[in-house]
Amino acid sequence: MFFRKWETWLEQLDLPREKVQFGFVWIVEDRPAVENVPEKVVTVRAGRKIAHPDFKRLTVTVKELDQAIAYNLSSAIKRALRM
Repeated sequence: MFFRKWETWLEQLDLPREKVQFGFVWIVEDRPAVENVPEKVVTVRAGRKIAHPDFKRLTVTVKELDQAIAYNLSSAIKRALRM
């Protein structure tokens, strides 16, 4: 859904496609990762259309962002599991 009108954004911002890189950061409890997601092309009546450009998906842990939040999350999970 995020990429539904990505080409329109580039036009409105007057940005050439070659100079724009998309990236997303996912915040997870554990297991950081980096994933390169390739461009997706779909076939429509008018021909081939890029559904989304290639982008990088970066997954970082809560602990990497904030130690205190990570500690509180861990404590909350432990309490919930004891119930």
